[in-house]
Amino acid sequence: MGLICDYITPGGLTAVGAYHRIDTIHVDLRKAEDGVSNETTCYIYYNIEISKDKASRDVENPLVGGLSFRLEVDLTNMAANQYNIVKGGYEYLKTLSEYDGAVDE
Repeated sequence: MGLICDYITPGGLTAVGAYHRIDTIHVDLRKAEDGVSNETTCYIYYNIEISKDKASRDVENPLVGGLSFRLEVDLTNMAANQYNIVKGGYEYLKTLSEYDGAVDE
């Protein structure tokens, strides 16, 4: 699973149809530090690998770029297994202007 979207490198080169794939997800659950509240905050950290295209990724060619981001998930009133963190990461990326027109792969 990944996204197909053009990628402009920091040097200004454009990889048309680059393949953006979530490589690593880290979940961090933190209890309130006030000693009174029972609230838990959930942070999800994502690392994205960007390959020239899907074929380059499949043969493990060098990456053309990458990025990282963090999302905070509200755990209140949430049913067990309701939140798909992989899908949520891709859905978040598609809200960014750099990912306008991104296509699910």
